[in-house]
Amino acid sequence: MFQFKWLTEIRKIYLIYFFGGMLFYLPIYTIFFIEHQVKLETILWVQAIYTVTVLIFNIPLGIVADKFGSKYAIITGYSLEIVGLLFFILNPNIWGLFIGNFMRGLGFAFIDGAEESRIYAIAKKNNLNYIKCQTNSSFCNVIGLCLSGIFASFFISSFKKELLYSLFVFSILANVICILLTLTISNKVLKIPIPDDAKKQKQQPIIKSLRGAIINFKNSVTLRTIIYISIFAVSTKAILDIIYQPLYSDRHVQLFWFGLTISIGSFLNGFLQFIYNYLYNQKRWSFRGIITFNSMFNAIMYIILALAVSPTLSVIVCLCLFSSCESTEPIEYHYIQLELNETYRNCSLSLLSVLKNLTQIGFQLLIPLIIGLYSFKIGIIFLGSYLLIGSIINFFLIQFCECPLIRNTRKI
Repeated sequence: MFQFKWLTEIRKIYLIYFFGGMLFYLPIYTIFFIEHQVKLETILWVQAIYTVTVLIFNIPLGIVADKFGSKYAIITGYSLEIVGLLFFILNPNIWGLFIGNFMRGLGFAFIDGAEESRIYAIAKKNNLNYIKCQTNSSFCNVIGLCLSGIFASFFISSFKKELLYSLFVFSILANVICILLTLTISNKVLKIPIPDDAKKQKQQPIIKSLRGAIINFKNSVTLRTIIYISIFAVSTKAILDIIYQPLYSDRHVQLFWFGLTISIGSFLNGFLQFIYNYLYNQKRWSFRGIITFNSMFNAIMYIILALAVSPTLSVIVCLCLFSSCESTEPIEYHYIQLELNETYRNCSLSLLSVLKNLTQIGFQLLIPLIIGLYSFKIGIIFLGSYLLIGSIINFFLIQFCECPLIRNTRKI
């Protein structure tokens, strides 16, 4: 098979993250379906189908990645993403939205268990700094998202609404490139070298992988603490991606800002990740300080967003939220990777993703319910209030947990 010999394996991974981040359709996703008579609450509820699909299939497909290699899991995942986007284009109604999100959730479940593992494997094989490679991968993903957002901004401003489906087509082409790049990576590179005793364990029934992952979590205070933190500092990125578009329409924000908000916000997100990692690596800010500050900042921004009426203020607050959502993940995964058992790494990462997604599913079901029963403003204030209380809980949780790996990073 043709190989891009001028590219190292880690650079191929960076390119995959770059093209994988090109979500051209994201700035018009909600508006596209609202134009086809699908309600905002329905879009939020169906989005939960995506997360539930990831929740159900993440562990089984993580085991598949452990058994057959990350390469095939990644290719299958991007292929299912393409199928899901085709459903959006061909059936822009509640059923197309439902089936499309199911297929995309299945695709993400294939990829998710291998995403972090493949970077770790290549970094370990080539004696590279894992956290730096992970941060670089995330930054490449952000750059792809930024460029696609800028393109979408010009496209939305220049063409008729009837052509909005073209942005889904561009995302499909980006996923095709991801598949082609993955084909050039040896499957051996995406597998972490493990001891002979561990190889014997991999020949056991696949249920052993799940059992091994559960034991890994049971014996690690660090992994359990990360899970507790994720419950109170729940990721709201999926909700933000959906609600900001009708909010912009209601507050008469110019169309150009629909895509530009994602572009600028994503770039600032990558920059904030860099700042957090720098402060953390230089031991100028502790894990507890970073997690608490970021969660509290998100909470305050959501409350302001609910109360704001000015188009300008709405754009500024959304930029702040896009920049801060999930910006602490590289530091969290640094602790996670240190604690994972080599034999069950993919399955353990999938199990972690499942546990973290449980809280997200609850909010993806609860927020549209509150919006439907009361109002958009009440739903967003509730979300901000939960994050504010959660940030205070996490502050004391990390301080008093029995995990020296996290607690003693730096005295506060």
